[in-house]
Amino acid sequence: MNLMSSSLAHHRLASAANKLASRHHRDTHLQSLCADVSRTLSETGALLVKDPRCTVEDNDHFIDMMEKYFSSPHEFKIRQERPHLHYQVGVTPEKVEVPRCLVDEEMQKKVKEMPREHQPHTPVGADLKWRYFWRIGPRPSLTRFQELNAEPVIPKGFPEWKEAMDSSQVALVALLLRSEGFEHYRCDRNLSMGMNLNNMAKMLKCAGNDDIITIKADDGSDTVTFMFESPTQDKIYDFEMNLLGFSFSSPYEFLTIPLILCLHPFVKNLFF
Repeated sequence: MNLMSSSLAHHRLASAANKLASRHHRDTHLQSLCADVSRTLSETGALLVKDPRCTVEDNDHFIDMMEKYFSSPHEFKIRQERPHLHYQVGVTPEKVEVPRCLVDEEMQKKVKEMPREHQPHTPVGADLKWRYFWRIGPRPSLTRFQELNAEPVIPKGFPEWKEAMDSSQVALVALLLRSEGFEHYRCDRNLSMGMNLNNMAKMLKCAGNDDIITIKADDGSDTVTFMFESPTQDKIYDFEMNLLGFSFSSPYEFLTIPLILCLHPFVKNLFF
């Protein structure tokens, strides 16, 4: 009886040890993959992901449908054009979009400062290609940006359009990068906040490539704090930004939505 108990205990310990070793190996592998993803995005700005959920058949069906559509007569394709929505849905014909490098003087200056062998090719006119803008997922019922959340445009004669468009791209929306793969990352808790992305972008441009970024906010607060700390801790930038408040008209008299007016987008403090 004692021998059987000892053997069973040994088996359980061995099984537990194997599970821990397997989990450690898996976590180490995932951390390595996340580190590779982070490095690739930092060095090249692009990442190619092969998702097994995107089958070859779905991709072929999507390509065949696109070839059929863009080989259609010009008079047919132009019916899916929505210029009054700034081409945020539907088709965009050729010679409509102008490359940014043709109008951005700062970008042109940077290109000229590069060695000739590293200078990118600069277009000389409007874009000659057509494109089709298709948004994935349901649109919000309340939005300030109607043109960004307009109903999708489906060409007549393509009953499979929506299914083909969604099935070929939906896997990209589900991409998840685990926090364990990134250095100095910590999230104490999840918190939903309304932020002005333009103001936030201005602040993030002030951070160095190696700075540690800390975001702080309290429940019920109308501000959020961004702190940028240099690796040597000789400089600390402290930004305080007002959160957004929205007001929508409602058909129900008993429904009250508060409105917060932000006079100053953010305040900056610099500590040495």
